[in-house]
Amino acid sequence: MIQKEIDFNKTTNEVENKEPKQIERAIVLSDLANKLSLNEDFGNILEDYKDDTYTANWNYISMLGDCERYIVYKRTIGDEELPLDNEVVFIMYYGKILEDFVIDTINKWGRPKGIRILERNVRVKDDTYKIVGRLDGKITFNDYDYYPIEIKNVSGEAYQCYKKLIQKSLPLRKKHFSHFLEKYIIQIQLYMHLTNSDQGYLLIVNRNNPIPTTGWLFIKLDKSNSLIDYILRKCERINKHIEKGTLPPAIYDPYICNKCGFKHICNPQKKLSEKQKQLLEKDPMLIENMIEVYLKLREEIKEKQQIMDSIKKELKSILELTEDKKLFTPNYIVEGKMVKVEDRFVKGYEYMKLDIKEK
Repeated sequence: MIQKEIDFNKTTNEVENKEPKQIERAIVLSDLANKLSLNEDFGNILEDYKDDTYTANWNYISMLGDCERYIVYKRTIGDEELPLDNEVVFIMYYGKILEDFVIDTINKWGRPKGIRILERNVRVKDDTYKIVGRLDGKITFNDYDYYPIEIKNVSGEAYQCYKKLIQKSLPLRKKHFSHFLEKYIIQIQLYMHLTNSDQGYLLIVNRNNPIPTTGWLFIKLDKSNSLIDYILRKCERINKHIEKGTLPPAIYDPYICNKCGFKHICNPQKKLSEKQKQLLEKDPMLIENMIEVYLKLREEIKEKQQIMDSIKKELKSILELTEDKKLFTPNYIVEGKMVKVEDRFVKGYEYMKLDIKEK
């Protein structure tokens, strides 16, 4: 399905010789910082995102990669969904700012090559299957043909996983990364279907390093009629459940269920093995006791961790005063090794790692 990675970085670097070859990190972050420094109260911004509820009449494209039971809940009892964490809401808000930055960059740097993103926030719908969505934009490479494009910002870890998947056809070992990539592909396939396009594009942006030459992954996808048909059948099933007032079967997936906004209502239970059933029948308080032990140990570890952190901080401050970052005691050699972290907002970020050895 994923055909290839397009070398957009090469295109942006060859616009004009007089243009800088790379957007300086400081300029990018300054621009983002300025946009974030709004006069509005941030609490109100969070509430605006939390109040963005879905109508019961439509299957939104952005959630059609989710569990069918979740979608039915969303359309019927959406007001009972658990509120999003402020951190998640902030990432959504930051994603909108990042999307503007990405599109502005493409339109500025890509124009001499005929690359532009137009028709932003295109509203599309299908009355038959009750599908509705809002496309990020349409991209053109020649000012003649226009294709749907979706821009997704992901963590640095997810970005590296997707990059390896595209470049080396490696499997995604982490299920949550795979889950989100599947959702992205479903979205762009539906947008291709609803705009009568034979191809579409995903632009994956590393939100920890949103530089075009190092943090963008541009993916071309061909239209898949079999996948589109699968999604349309899913919509039919959901619509029937809505009409009849029934629910699809519950699933049990730890990653998906634990993050679901309706877990307090659905409460899916994993089927117990015979061994687990025997243990619970023998000692009904088994889980309760395990939780109590776990919480007690967690508190003890937390206290010890605070002491360890205090000692480490003191040792590092002493090592900072030495020329070679080394300390010698009768029984130990303590060395402070500087570790450089590349994937951070602050360029050249370093921290000291303690290396303690016995003599």
